[in-house]
Amino acid sequence: MSDFNWSFEEKNGIEPVPEGAYRVRIYKAEKAISKAGNDMLHLQLEVSGKPNFVHHYIVFMPDKPDITNRNLTQFFASFGIDPKSPSAFNVMSYIDLVGAAYLIIDGEYNRVKYFINKNRQAELPPWLEKDGKPPVSPTLAGFTSSENEDLPF
Repeated sequence: MSDFNWSFEEKNGIEPVPEGAYRVRIYKAEKAISKAGNDMLHLQLEVSGKPNFVHHYIVFMPDKPDITNRNLTQFFASFGIDPKSPSAFNVMSYIDLVGAAYLIIDGEYNRVKYFINKNRQAELPPWLEKDGKPPVSPTLAGFTSSENEDLPF
């Protein structure tokens, strides 16, 4: 006798997006430790207009500071983070920032090949939510401009 009454049908996961440039939004950011024991930044990125998430890691390599600093510079420049700001390394401040990345397919998944500098993102379409629609501002949700004109404040 079976514990569940279910007719199982195997389903594959989300297909990777085609290789190319996309707006990406930081969904999750956390400090982690690499397999080699180094500090690293783990980012979970949403892809504009897609259900996909891409994981990206920036490892802080004490023996290769030029590579680490180059990766951080590219990341900061894409998301508009001032590296001299006291909050530059506050990972919680990264959540919901929108930047852009060139994504490639690596096996069954996408990965970031490189981040795109903020001043080179103009040709990309604006951010779209997973449903393909533009984001709705929570403060203006449900109101039109004509409705706002009658407000006394």
